[in-house]
Amino acid sequence: MRKFEIIEHTADIGAKIYGGSLEELFLNSAVALYKLMGISYNNFSEKLKVEIDEPTVEDLLVKFLNELIFYVDAKKVAGNIKNLKIKKLNEDFFLGCEIEGKKVKKIEREIKSATYHGLKVEKKENFYTVTIIFDI
Repeated sequence: MRKFEIIEHTADIGAKIYGGSLEELFLNSAVALYKLMGISYNNFSEKLKVEIDEPTVEDLLVKFLNELIFYVDAKKVAGNIKNLKIKKLNEDFFLGCEIEGKKVKKIEREIKSATYHGLKVEKKENFYTVTIIFDI
């Protein structure tokens, strides 16, 4: 199964993401985001811990991707997502993961944010899909 495909969108850019589980869908979304940004790295390593809770899976995905964009913009750090877990706790969804970060050397395309435009996480048979539009 492919991880994602890039799609064009008027003044923005997007990706159709695939995953065999919610965790894989979120990981592939992060890979697509970094690919769209065209990030190149230095050899500096830093570990970051991410914990997010939101009422819906869609809210969780947007918040997660926007958190990754924040780390790239503010801390100049991006990298491999490790130990990503998604759980339903009471009424909310909880995401926890670590980023094995590297210092960002160069960004080819600035992405301002992940948007809610047409966003719907869907489960089809035994895989998940979502189309994400990024504001550039």
